[in-house]
Amino acid sequence: MRYAAVLQTKWDMRAAANFMFGGGGGGLLLAAALIGNGPSVRLPAALLGIALMGIGLTMVWLEIGRPWRAVNVMFKPQNSWMTREAYVAGCAFLFAAGFVLLQKDWLQIAAGIAGMAFLYCQARILRAAKGIPAWREPAIVILIVSTGVAEGVAYLAIIELALFGQGGHSLMLLACLVILRMYAWHLYQKRFLAADPPSTVKAVLPRFGSRFVLFGHLLPLLLVAGAYLAPPVGLVSAFIAALLVVVSGLHLKFALVVRMSNLQGYGLGELKRGHPLRLAGLHTVSEASARLRRTRERESRNQGRSQ
Repeated sequence: MRYAAVLQTKWDMRAAANFMFGGGGGGLLLAAALIGNGPSVRLPAALLGIALMGIGLTMVWLEIGRPWRAVNVMFKPQNSWMTREAYVAGCAFLFAAGFVLLQKDWLQIAAGIAGMAFLYCQARILRAAKGIPAWREPAIVILIVSTGVAEGVAYLAIIELALFGQGGHSLMLLACLVILRMYAWHLYQKRFLAADPPSTVKAVLPRFGSRFVLFGHLLPLLLVAGAYLAPPVGLVSAFIAALLVVVSGLHLKFALVVRMSNLQGYGLGELKRGHPLRLAGLHTVSEASARLRRTRERESRNQGRSQ
């Protein structure tokens, strides 16, 4: 039994926004480099990608207690994934801006590589938080990376649908990535539940997972199949499929960072047989600690009244 496995409060919605928007932006830069259909698609994709990354980094900057000391994050590249994320983000901005201005293909490819590296750094930031079971699970790396890439391809599909009325190869790739993300979620959930997570997270995770699989995977796959019907049904179906992939990815990262980020707490275990507290009817140390805390609070109040 764990004691004091409370929800962390250091990272709120602003910190989650870095993963929600920045991850999708990095995935979009990669998708545009791989399957972007000419400058008419790659240019808006590059602009949207760096805009999403910029929004995410701005939000996490506002979350810092002393924002003007954010420059200190640049000084520990040897042992900080946040520092590496900042350097990679700078490279992504430079390469993407260079592609917008010069329209050189190698700049788009470099921006895509930087976007993928940005995604990986984000996953390793969560993985490095050893005190939070939902983050330190090794399977979170493939989950965050696959989610970001799937979101990036979904953003690209939305751009293509808006400009040309068809998704092209992006829809087929999106279906493959949705299957990969569903496998990554299954692996993460299985390993996380087997690692003795906090009870509150363990209680809500299966229900959250069933909704995530239904609305973020099964329904989008069905809609991708419907995208090959005659327009306008096919166009609407493809657009909703891409939108569901994006929204479900945002919801997943928000839930991981804000809703399921309980601290590990203390595994205090069973009281030994013959212990005075065990003889008094208490079975776990956490129950004894709670009883002792209430007794001390009551004595403190009584002492305050007597004075």
